Amino acid sequence: MVRRKPSLLSRDKQERTLCRRTHSSGQVPFPAQSASATPRARTRRSFHQTAELLRLFVERRGRPPRAREWMEADGERVMIGPWLCKVRTRRNLHQLSEEKSQLMREILKDDWITADHEPSTEEPGQVPEIP
Repeated sequence: MVRRKPSLLSRDKQERTLCRRTHSSGQVPFPAQSASATPRARTRRSFHQTAELLRLFVERRGRPPRAREWMEADGERVMIGPWLCKVRTRRNLHQLSEEKSQLMREILKDDWITADHEPSTEEPGQVPEIP
């Protein structure tokens, strides 16, 4: 039988091996972890809630957020720029419902292209010819 080095075993396996060797019941007392060590549970915002945050951002700054911009809401940092990038990507892939697309059109007005917009058929990295 080949024995592994104890350092290569996981902590759980080491404890089970120790329990077997000592013929104990397997109940190893561990120090209780404090509740403060666990991170606070974060609730997800719905699409409409985040869209309302986007509306506030646009009203305050007069422009849509850039890709890495964020804002404070309810004491938390909301990455509104990356969220908008994801929504635009979903729109370009035709994965955004008409209701959500209409909501974004109302918020962003000229910065949101109409729903019948087709994404570019050119391959990425190709520069179109200039006449």
